[in-house]
Amino acid sequence: MSLKHSFAQLKAQGYDHSDIHEIKACITGADTAWAGMKFTRLTAAGTPLPPKDRASGYDLKKFEDGWRIVKLSGADAGKPLVCPVAQ
Repeated sequence: MSLKHSFAQLKAQGYDHSDIHEIKACITGADTAWAGMKFTRLTAAGTPLPPKDRASGYDLKKFEDGWRIVKLSGADAGKPLVCPVAQ
């Protein structure tokens, strides 16, 4: 599924913007990193889209032209954001 399609689906549910509550990032290797984020998706009226509390993890890789997200995964919003062990 493309990012454009994903945002179209969110908009159809009433999505307007996200409030970011926490970001944690760490270097996991010579050219790899990880970032975690806790956030809430909101409508234009400020009403949360369920579930209110969300979290995601992102694996990043450094390429010649900069850092890129290479993997996105859901995370448990009820647990602390913890950097994975460097490899």
